Amino acid sequence: MHAHAVSSAFGLLGYHRGRTVLERGGQASADSRPATLLVQHMATSDMVLSLRHGGFDRDALPGYRRDAVTGLYHQDADEPEGEFTLEVVDASFPAKQTIAQPARMRLTVRNTDDRELPNLAVTVETEPGEDGAAPTAFGQAGTDPRLADPNRPVWIVDRDPEGGQTAYTNTWAIGRMFPGETKEIEVKLGERPLSAPTNGG
Repeated sequence: MHAHAVSSAFGLLGYHRGRTVLERGGQASADSRPATLLVQHMATSDMVLSLRHGGFDRDALPGYRRDAVTGLYHQDADEPEGEFTLEVVDASFPAKQTIAQPARMRLTVRNTDDRELPNLAVTVETEPGEDGAAPTAFGQAGTDPRLADPNRPVWIVDRDPEGGQTAYTNTWAIGRMFPGETKEIEVKLGERPLSAPTNGG
């Protein structure tokens, strides 16, 4: 994550405004637009309001609710929700891999619903070897109780789906899907597994 001064934030907004013009004119694709995160304090939220709502009306600020149990505030008062029908048309991942050869996970997903899907998210989890253990992504769980983190990656993600990075290392936000639309998703994994032997010391 990169933190920028206010002047840089204005440049960021200008970039996205220009991309919107190009995309509406068919000169660029929304699928290739880089994802960005603009954060402002609620008391000075003019840039976020302008970006999201085209103005500075503070009535458009998101609603917050306080969790009486945890004392935390949640910004999900206006969060859209719903169930959508999707079809995984095709999914492939090499059953066998070699050390010097990269691997690719490919998915083809179709929106078979009659509504637009706001954002398709793909999460990859590897089933744990033992019951009750937490799943990991592209890795295996170790059994050494001395390890602070038992999860050990077998593959590293070398290239994420274009524009799909999120704060989670095993989840990608692919973007909106119109009814009947099909998206191809590819994750390129590192050239070699990270399962190298270690020496005690």
